Amino acid sequence: MKPKIFIPKGKHLLRIIQMSESNVSDRIYFRKRVLENAIKAINEKYRPDLVVHCSDIVDVGIERYYEMAADYYAKLKAEKIIVPGHNDITYLGYDLFKEYFGEPEVKEIGDFVFIPILTAQYETPIGVVGRIGQKILRSMLEEYKEKFTAVVMHHNPVPIPRSRELGFLEDAGNVLKILTEERTELVMTGHGGNAFGVRIERTPVINAGSISWELHRNPFGNSFNLIDIYEDIIVAFEIQATWGSRKLLGIWKIKTEVPWKN
Repeated sequence: MKPKIFIPKGKHLLRIIQMSESNVSDRIYFRKRVLENAIKAINEKYRPDLVVHCSDIVDVGIERYYEMAADYYAKLKAEKIIVPGHNDITYLGYDLFKEYFGEPEVKEIGDFVFIPILTAQYETPIGVVGRIGQKILRSMLEEYKEKFTAVVMHHNPVPIPRSRELGFLEDAGNVLKILTEERTELVMTGHGGNAFGVRIERTPVINAGSISWELHRNPFGNSFNLIDIYEDIIVAFEIQATWGSRKLLGIWKIKTEVPWKN
């Protein structure tokens, strides 16, 4: 097979930095310097329009860790959208997350809409959207169908390499059915400790690895994702958080004519 080279023909529309599993704490597994360097690079080199954190933002839900995490992420200059992971809502985390980072809300940037979906459950790594959450997801995708719709959640609707089928999305099949039927343009997740990108029907699903937690499953090391959206393609790279080297996660053509491109 001949290799294919994709060159954007349309203009650049949006840049997203996607991250997960910073697990801020005072434990030795939290790599403070790596997170600080990554935040500096994001501000000075990559300059995204939006930073998406698919959490776990703290190791456990206690106030001391949330204070530390809030200090780190206040340094990011771009707009942010953060959804809680299962670590974030342990102990007092359910209330602390709202206090320090607010309730996740739909974010609109021009013709782009980012829809946060809560999948984390109290005191268990298993995720679930639930029947009510599925109805909300479908209705929101229908409401914003004239725009570029991106869904942000912690747990994965598809298996992630180098991770066991444990602690993932309980109702993944139903959720994935909604995402594909409603022709979602992009799905971003952050559970499993390994970066990964795949296209399901017309919907790219991109998972972020751990940005600063030593206990991960990624041979590339601690990393975050760089996602560039053009009129005709979506390009996703994994960026090594220490050295800045990059690895291609995927290039996906935007094949159909949709209202937001006009």
